[in-house]
Amino acid sequence: INFPVAESVEGQPGKVMLREDDLHSLKLLQEKCTNLTTLETLAHSRNSRRLINASHDDSQFIREALSQIDAQLKAIPSLKKIIVRSYNGTPTPLVMELMQGLGWIILRGR
Repeated sequence: INFPVAESVEGQPGKVMLREDDLHSLKLLQEKCTNLTTLETLAHSRNSRRLINASHDDSQFIREALSQIDAQLKAIPSLKKIIVRSYNGTPTPLVMELMQGLGWIILRGR
């Protein structure tokens, strides 16, 4: 699946939320894929530009976004392995460190 997109909430500084369609997709996985053990997400410039180009100023946004995504993924009890495959650029070292800290596997392209 595509890597979930997190966005800043307009008019609410510091507030981050996942896009509604991505939340819906994750809920479907939780409900319908009860034996899912590995999930590979695709991060590319159209859905993850802010992750790939994150600056130090974005660190709080990135932490909150990844925390929300991780919480949704961990709601799938059978899920053991999360792979983030990156296209069109590699996430910054900060983003890579945070993702790996969540136990995710980061791969490049192909």
